[in-house]
Amino acid sequence: MSTTRSSFGWARSIAAAVLAVLIAPSLLEGQEYIRGIYLSPYTARQEWLLKKIEQAATRGDLNTIVVDMKDDFGLLRYPSKNPIARSCGAIRPIFDVDSLIRRMHNHNVRVIARIVCFKDDYACNYSNFAVYHSGGGIWADEGGAYWLNAFDERTWSYNISIARELEELGFDEIQLDYVRFPTDGDVLSCVFYGRKGRLKEEAIEGFLKMMREGITVPLSVDVFGYAAWRTLKLEGQELSRIAPHVDYICPMLYPSHFSPQFLAGEPDRDFWIYYTSVESAYNLMGSSNARIVTYVQGFSWRAPRFGPQYIFDQMLGSLAAGSDGFFIWNAAGKYLPAFEALSWGGSSLRVRDVPSLPEIHTRSRPRPTLSEALW
Repeated sequence: MSTTRSSFGWARSIAAAVLAVLIAPSLLEGQEYIRGIYLSPYTARQEWLLKKIEQAATRGDLNTIVVDMKDDFGLLRYPSKNPIARSCGAIRPIFDVDSLIRRMHNHNVRVIARIVCFKDDYACNYSNFAVYHSGGGIWADEGGAYWLNAFDERTWSYNISIARELEELGFDEIQLDYVRFPTDGDVLSCVFYGRKGRLKEEAIEGFLKMMREGITVPLSVDVFGYAAWRTLKLEGQELSRIAPHVDYICPMLYPSHFSPQFLAGEPDRDFWIYYTSVESAYNLMGSSNARIVTYVQGFSWRAPRFGPQYIFDQMLGSLAAGSDGFFIWNAAGKYLPAFEALSWGGSSLRVRDVPSLPEIHTRSRPRPTLSEALW
């Protein structure tokens, strides 16, 4: 049985939402929104999924993929020549990168290389790159993962050298993730050698400035969803410091990660989480030319309404607030609901081609407070 759009709260707002997408002040008239999905190193070699991507691209439903090249463990998933990675045993290619890029480009799909920066189980063993424990040894988070010291500029240079290699391989953009300090576990016992009194936000800004100077392709950075609402001191993520050095900021605004009190009772809650968060993020970014491209929840965790409608609502909320597009995240590569949601949008999720239409505020609603967004 095919899935149809439900009437969940949309009788009053679906038409206005689509119109708002068309007038959102994000792109020049006629320019395409970014509409992408994330691929792990394993899903990037699944032929059935690659064919689905090609079909979606041919229909005009999708134009971008994000692929892990330095994954969540610190493994490089391409035949790198990086001497540090080689000495750490971190080079583990598992698919033909050149073939993937060529294949996607043949279907007008941009290919973005994702680099997990400071969470790294391999380079942490190289020349004191790691975060250390006050009691001795290398510090590990509650999941047993190791982290690089983001105050150490040698760890910056390591990630930048990887980005340069990926640019040379033909990737269209570099996307940085885990551009932050660890937050899970006994973080009070973390020792960051070379900190010299600096704020964490200063270290993250310095790294991004150096990265921006080191590559020529567009640069994007993933941030926690809460970073759209406030400075995250523990993580070191402050949008006003990040924005001047990147082309895109990608907040992970998954509804499952927000407090149940955030927009509680709102019939179109998933839509408004994205709408209000994108608005707030732009306010925090100040006068920067960087744009927002959100991450959309494409997985079912803590999502009782999960399905194409759930994904569609998030996409519309993101675009209606003025983002330049979205990436859908499902780590397992289970994207059939996402492909269906992408097909629903038609031209309103592709190109803004109508110069002026009424705005979205068709009914009054209280603006959420910051405290509602937090656990």
